Amino acid sequence: MRLSCLINNYNYGRYLADAVESALNQTTPFDEVIVVDDGSDDHSAGVLAAMANRCERVRVIHKPNGGQLSSFHTGFENSTGDVIFFLDADDVFAENYVERMVAVYESRPEVDYAFCGRHLFGRVEQIDRPYEVETDLGYSTAVVALGRFWLGASTSCVSLRRSTLQQILPAPELEPSWAINADVCLAYGASLAGARKYCVPEPLVGYRVHSANRYYGRGEDASGKYQRRLKTHALVEYYVRRFGYDHAELARLLHLEFATIPAPSRTQYKRYVRTALAAPTSIWRRLWQTLQMRRHYRSKQTAAARAAKESTTVRKAAIPPTARAA
Repeated sequence: MRLSCLINNYNYGRYLADAVESALNQTTPFDEVIVVDDGSDDHSAGVLAAMANRCERVRVIHKPNGGQLSSFHTGFENSTGDVIFFLDADDVFAENYVERMVAVYESRPEVDYAFCGRHLFGRVEQIDRPYEVETDLGYSTAVVALGRFWLGASTSCVSLRRSTLQQILPAPELEPSWAINADVCLAYGASLAGARKYCVPEPLVGYRVHSANRYYGRGEDASGKYQRRLKTHALVEYYVRRFGYDHAELARLLHLEFATIPAPSRTQYKRYVRTALAAPTSIWRRLWQTLQMRRHYRSKQTAAARAAKESTTVRKAAIPPTARAA
């Protein structure tokens, strides 16, 4: 399995060396580290020249400023990996990040998009764990197309198989709208391409919080939220058209899609039920689908409770009688 790291940079010269070093110092090494400089006018060029001279795995591509999605396009077009890892130039990888994620791709060939938790550092110290345990999220095409639900992570926590990225990139029509926050294109695009998603909740990525973050910590008024939701709606509809989906046909698949989640959470169950009840199908179809979803959810909850009880019984049986008496 060939591995590529794509680093996108714009005027983050003061952080860039840390990002590249974290990519180079992995316990499972990248075959290539491609840094796309998006027309920086700080000292990034000097930092990149030094890094490229020191390590032949580092390849630098300079381009005119076009935004984050355009940098994804350039990096991906010049990559050769079977799995592509993304990294913002102000973030860093834990040294075992690639090792942990490659283990997922190798043991679970059905997984197309994997993401992890993150450690916020700098102006904020915080651990973000998307889930409590490793979680197979199944497929999400229908629920994302109809419900616009977010299912993913920020850029530096995300990796995808090349076969999935080839379906969603390039998308040059989207570049003007996604000069920042292009990880949104990866998350929605992958779901709509039929990717199976998986989460490793460990905080394996360091997300730097600083005064120049282009999204994190930026307040959003009603107008900003409105514009963002319009952009997201247009993004989803772009991929719905690209893949030739019909909303009514997708609605009929909701219960089957929900059944691909091995251990659905209550949040996931409510999300699918809400989407099914608002779907463009007959009221009887909607009710029947919610019933099927309830059966799947209840059966998995019952199985999980039974497994937890059996595990507790086994642990108690392993304790010597004298220890239990004490």
